Amino acid sequence: MQNEYIMKYLPQALSDLNDILDYIIHELKNPIAADNFADEFDEKTGSLTQHPFIGALYKLNHKFDYEYRQLFVGNYTVFYAVIGNVVEVHRVIYTARSMDELV
Repeated sequence: MQNEYIMKYLPQALSDLNDILDYIIHELKNPIAADNFADEFDEKTGSLTQHPFIGALYKLNHKFDYEYRQLFVGNYTVFYAVIGNVVEVHRVIYTARSMDELV
């Protein structure tokens, strides 16, 4: 039997997600795309409770106490860490942005 991990979204990740959905709905005026993104985000991040190490390791220029992993959802990168039996989602960032400054 495979262990199931607990998902935890840090406040910054929730803020990122809220900003993304707000942008898609209000700036792009595309609520259907926002719903589709939210569904894909839920599906992909939800799979981390069964397969937390599926995301690629993210190589940072500076040292952290844990390994960051990245999962791609549409045009966005989800940064997370596996700490014990918890998958912590730290950031959700537009993939074209400079990641090292934001993570």
